Amino acid sequence: MPTFDPSYMLDHLPKIFSTKGKFRDAFYGKLLERTPELAVHFERYPIAKTDMLERFLFNLMRSTAGGKPISDLAQAFAASHAKFDLKERHYVACHEALIFAFQDVAQGQTNLPSDAELNFHMFLEIVFHELRKAGRPG
Repeated sequence: MPTFDPSYMLDHLPKIFSTKGKFRDAFYGKLLERTPELAVHFERYPIAKTDMLERFLFNLMRSTAGGKPISDLAQAFAASHAKFDLKERHYVACHEALIFAFQDVAQGQTNLPSDAELNFHMFLEIVFHELRKAGRPG
C-alpha cells in the first residue's frame, strides 16, 4: 500500500503551482460553488489568497518532510480561522476544491509522475483529518 511521502510532493508541487492563476481559479471556483457563503471572505486580494494557500501547503509539506507533525500546523490554522466558524461542510468543500484544482492543473502535464495525484490525495486526507480534529472545541 502506498504511503504519503512529503519530500516527494515537495519536489512536484512547484509544477502544479507554476500555473498559479489556473490553480487559483479552479480552487476558488469550486470552493465558492460548493459554499457560496464564503465568497465574502475572498472578494478582495485574490492573488494574496493564492499566495497564502500555496504557502500553507508548502509549509505543511516542508514541516512534515522535516519530521514535524501536521497537527501542529493544523492547530495554528484552526486558531487563526476560528473567527470564521468553519463547519464540516466547509472542510469538505475545501478538500474537494483542492482535489479538483490539482486535477485541473495536472491534466495534460507531462512533467508530473503518474503517482503525484495519489500522493496529493493521501496528503490531503491527513491534512483534513488533522484540521477537523484541531477545529473541534476542546
